[in-house]
Amino acid sequence: RSGSGQEIAGRRRVAARRRRWRRRQPDLAAVVEPGASFTLAPGQTAAVKGTDIQITFNKVREDSRCPVDVTCIWAGDAKIEIVISRSGADDVRILSITPPNNEAAVGNLRIRFVSLAPVPRQADANVPRKYLAEFIVDQI
Repeated sequence: RSGSGQEIAGRRRVAARRRRWRRRQPDLAAVVEPGASFTLAPGQTAAVKGTDIQITFNKVREDSRCPVDVTCIWAGDAKIEIVISRSGADDVRILSITPPNNEAAVGNLRIRFVSLAPVPRQADANVPRKYLAEFIVDQI
């Protein structure tokens, strides 16, 4: 491809705008019905049908749950970071797997963090985990 310096610079600006636009677009994994459970991996987003609300599972902030192959005194906890987007505004929330801190309300919806897989195992302590978080969105 040949062209003047202005043409090349113009193509580079267009390409840069496209890259920025793609980074802002969520990885829409599902459109979910209120009342149904759904699962997201980190970085994935679910849109709630009939609303302008999107839920993004950002990351696992903490996973101190007791491994299933160990006897523990305390069950531990898992905390995740989600982003609730509504009408272009983002609200970051931290949800715990332990009630009552496993819920967030937005508008007439309640988002409940139900489970986090995989469950920890002592034998896999040094293996990176590919997390999946399960949620249920209910109307309130």
